[in-house]
Amino acid sequence: MRISDYALKARNQYGVDLTSGYLKLTPKPDLVTGNGGFPYSLPYQRVYAPGAGGMTNTFIQSVRYSYPTDADPALIGGAWTHKFAMTAQIQSDGFAGLGRDSALGADKIIVGMVVQRLLNSGPVDLRSRLAMIFATHWMINGLNRNTVVVSQPPWRQIFTKLPDSSFDPGPGRSEVL
Repeated sequence: MRISDYALKARNQYGVDLTSGYLKLTPKPDLVTGNGGFPYSLPYQRVYAPGAGGMTNTFIQSVRYSYPTDADPALIGGAWTHKFAMTAQIQSDGFAGLGRDSALGADKIIVGMVVQRLLNSGPVDLRSRLAMIFATHWMINGLNRNTVVVSQPPWRQIFTKLPDSSFDPGPGRSEVL
């Protein structure tokens, strides 16, 4: 191995992310334990992605949008992070629960609205009011803790909870959680 193999001028170590326009720099691993390829060795590799410090990807009508979120706590400095800074967090996303990515994500809201309409169309008594309270509570709880945000530097991916308790990665994606 030559020193020139680690030069950042090498074309295979940098590229431009066409969706965001940011330069992404991935130098050779700084530290490798073990021999051979994965899983027999484990490389520690830095990644420079100036727009990735807290970027979340989402799809709206099959168009990918990236927007800044909270800063990544694993940032080394500047916009540098590393490949081991992977996290999965359960979060609440009201827009995902309202069907931003898929109509299946809005199942509880749709069913809750239909139940509320049916409960309000007949005679209103104590029983129908209590049923309305419980139906509204169930519907609103569908918006809480309904997404999992998986961070794999330099990007984050949002998975939305579906009615069968599986998770939807979004349109055009095939990842499984």
